[in-house]
This record gives sequence, structure tokens and C-alpha cells, in this order.
Amino acid sequence: MNPKATIDRFEGDKAILILEDGQKLVVAKESLAPNAQEGDIVDFNFSLNEEARSKKRIKIKNIIKQIFKKQK
Repeated sequence: MNPKATIDRFEGDKAILILEDGQKLVVAKESLAPNAQEGDIVDFNFSLNEEARSKKRIKIKNIIKQIFKKQK
């Protein structure tokens, strides 16, 4: 079951969502469907971006290698 939220309002390029438990979440308006309006219910989920994670790990490993090379 994906969490749901209601679009409460838009403030500039941000959307204010109200979660089912009453908490507020601010997201970039562009992350919503182009036709999203105040009062709409949105589903959302958090999924891993495996490609981005892999690239980031490689970048970190390279930085660590560079640091150790400089220390020698």
C-alpha cells in the first residue's frame, strides 16, 4: 500500500501536501503530475535509484583512492 497525501496548496514552485496522519510535506511542484490541483489525492512511494546509487559509490571510492594517494 502506497502512502497517500492531499495537495493542500501551491506556493510558488512548491506543493504543500498533507499526509494521512496530518503531517505536512513540501515537494517540488514539478514532481507532481502537470494537471495536479489543490485537493487532489496523490499516491507516492520511495524507490531506490540503483543507477544513481552505483554511480555515487564509484565516485566515493575514487575520492577515497585520491585521498590515500596524496597521503603516501
